[in-house]
Amino acid sequence: MDDANQLILDFYGCMPTEEVESMVGRSNGVRRTVLSRTRLTVTGAALGIMLCISLCFASACSFFSVPIDQAHFPDAIFRGYVTEHFDTDGDGSLSRDEIAAATNIGALNPDGSISSDAGLNGSGVENLTGIQYLTNLQVVLCGNSPLTSLDVSKNTVLTTLMCGNSPLATLNVSGATSLVMLDCSYSGLASLDVSKNTALIVLNANNTSLSFLDVSGAINLASLNCSYDKLTSLDVSKNTALTGLYCSNNKISSLNLSTNVLLKEFYCSYNNLSSIDVSKNTALKILYCSFNNLNSIDVSKNIALTTLNCTNGPLNSLNISGATELSILSCGSTPLASLDISANTALTVLSCGSSPISSLDLKNATALTTLDCSFGGLHSLDLSKNTALRELYCQNNNINAFDVGNNTVLTIFDCSANVLTSLDLSKNTALTTLKCSNNTLTSLDISNNTQLGVLDCTYNYLTDTTSLVSWAEQPGHTGTILPQKNR
Repeated sequence: MDDANQLILDFYGCMPTEEVESMVGRSNGVRRTVLSRTRLTVTGAALGIMLCISLCFASACSFFSVPIDQAHFPDAIFRGYVTEHFDTDGDGSLSRDEIAAATNIGALNPDGSISSDAGLNGSGVENLTGIQYLTNLQVVLCGNSPLTSLDVSKNTVLTTLMCGNSPLATLNVSGATSLVMLDCSYSGLASLDVSKNTALIVLNANNTSLSFLDVSGAINLASLNCSYDKLTSLDVSKNTALTGLYCSNNKISSLNLSTNVLLKEFYCSYNNLSSIDVSKNTALKILYCSFNNLNSIDVSKNIALTTLNCTNGPLNSLNISGATELSILSCGSTPLASLDISANTALTVLSCGSSPISSLDLKNATALTTLDCSFGGLHSLDLSKNTALRELYCQNNNINAFDVGNNTVLTIFDCSANVLTSLDLSKNTALTTLKCSNNTLTSLDISNNTQLGVLDCTYNYLTDTTSLVSWAEQPGHTGTILPQKNR
């Protein structure tokens, strides 16, 4: 035999030991016998190597499998799910082809909600050990379950993981570099590392025990929800794609939003913020910053802003002059003494109650449908231009006269605890609720208010209440007429 052209190759020597043993048995005697009978002699070294590699690859593909048993999938619920959904040939194991076909554990609707295929969501699964074998998984829904730990570091093509509403204490997503959406909210997590998840677009990590969150590596992040955590600081300077930031109910004392020029929604209520600069966030549409330590707010540069809630704080200065698209403004329960809404012609809802505002010019707010200026310092209120007004809450002021003749679509009117001596409601035929108690009214005519269902006119000086009492006794009416005050 020519030594230069003869190559003796051990076919099984090209394969992993565990695969050889699964094919030929673990007995040394059997193994030696089989190997001795499968020794190949090939003339031509190059041809022999190529043939060996080809045969090894074909055999590995044919014989590789992951048993669906307790050793590989300890949790009975998870094991049952894998058997039902991924073991298509029913042989009790997962072949390479079956693993490749296992892409989803559950599915989402286009709006991001869980579809009828909920996967393992709410299944009661306690342990997802074995998920590392399902290397082609792209979607995993396993929330609303008693999971305490989860490791998807081997699931490198995973794009969506929803594991919230669970007592999760540890979560490893370090190797899931394709992850686009992660929801681990309402869990027991005290730490979370997303530094390797550069593809991440949506992160919901709210209602956890997180005291620190580093999202600097998530450079594509568009939506971050970390509300109701224990954060004292938050750096989003590297998240220039951010459009939604929800960090309410933490202990954050400062935030730099200068690089987040695409930001559209910002919720930061119930923090320790003493200042806020949104001048660079010209795309901002919604801002909630109530229950902070803000003395002043300037949104004059936020031309796209439609909703602003800045209630319950030491606010004494509010500039909304440039926010011409502003539709909803809540600035009550503050020491704000003046409010200029002359430029806010799109305003439909204004709530400025429990503030010492002594005058309110509403003539340009012609789109206004709801006004709450209760518990203030008003002595007069001109509503003649506000013909779209449907709900009016102006109780507990010092107003002595109301002209609501132009407000013909008014349905709810609370003018209690003022100093009214008369009230003409003859034009307000759409009125359903009237509260005018604690005034100085001597008469009240509701004969034109045929839609009225709720009436409170107690503690006035009404002398003839017969018709009012009769009205209150009719089916469908709720009326509190007595007692009245005596002069």
